[in-house]
Amino acid sequence: MRLLDLLNRSAALLARAGVDNPGLDARLLAAEVLACDRAALLAQNMRELSEAETSAIQSLINRRAAREPVARILGLREFWGLPFGLNEATLDPRPDSETLIEAALALSGPIESPPPLRGRVGWGVSFSEDGNGGAGGTHPPPSLPLKGGGTMAALSDGKSPPPLGGGLGGGSLAARTETAEIAVPTPHLASPQGGRETVLDLGTGTGCLLLALLHEWPEATGLGIDIAPRAVEQARANAARLGLEDRAAFRVGHWLEGVASRFDVVISNPPYIASAEIPHLMPEVRAHDPLAALDGGADGLEPYRLLIPQLPNVLKPQGLAVFEVGQGQDIAVADLFRRAGFTSVATRRDLGGIERCVLARYMP
Repeated sequence: MRLLDLLNRSAALLARAGVDNPGLDARLLAAEVLACDRAALLAQNMRELSEAETSAIQSLINRRAAREPVARILGLREFWGLPFGLNEATLDPRPDSETLIEAALALSGPIESPPPLRGRVGWGVSFSEDGNGGAGGTHPPPSLPLKGGGTMAALSDGKSPPPLGGGLGGGSLAARTETAEIAVPTPHLASPQGGRETVLDLGTGTGCLLLALLHEWPEATGLGIDIAPRAVEQARANAARLGLEDRAAFRVGHWLEGVASRFDVVISNPPYIASAEIPHLMPEVRAHDPLAALDGGADGLEPYRLLIPQLPNVLKPQGLAVFEVGQGQDIAVADLFRRAGFTSVATRRDLGGIERCVLARYMP
């Protein structure tokens, strides 16, 4: 059988199975069997495949038709342009999580001269009602200069923050930017370390968040913690693959238990799916990502309620917390940071325009 014919048949099968991008997935799996990249594959469309090659490609296509993700089939996912091995104990890293890396890097300049926050996906900046982390103050909220002139004021609607127990649609103190870029952030939202950060990654999984930051910060060091021993094994293997094993340590643990050191950056993609929503997730997620990496409790916020009040114990002064959140959770998580004493809180959108990242600076 010619490669082109098999690819067309495979794409049709995947489309019937409800797979997004069936043609792309068929080519990725064929390229894996034929040990070539996608560009080389295009040049072989008229190639006659051997029976062994045809059988091997069809086997992978059948796995994908059963809604096993391509990254799981290949055992590899690219994140931040770097290759990360996966196993059954690790979450499959998503492009949305690269928003956390962008945010951390954007805030890594000298504290006296912070870099512009010019993310391609936009920023929102959030303040407490008095602009200083207090509740019910009378001072007007601060304004931030916008690129091209003008200012963006932090919103204060005079309402109480949403309750921690659930409702995400309560009164909001969060400012949002739609198309304007913030040229100058609040002065204390930039890291003073300039690439020599110490980083703590909670729920590290593949280690992608920690290792991507260490790749960008050549003098930084970090610790990744995960409750799953097999995830820790995979993270260590990924560090070795990337040549970062001398600067990255990984250990088994439950969140912050046993952590005695302080860090410049604490980064995390905790479980944030509400328990009742998990049966309705796409099969690629529901059946293949570990439940412990998905289930955030009744409203998806339980890990944040556990972790955020403890962060002042592990962050250095001026340290930065960078947390991924689910759609609609940014306001509630930002409020948890304020209640824990964080006076500067910002959000960053992913490529889909969703507030995907909440950042907070610890200023004791």
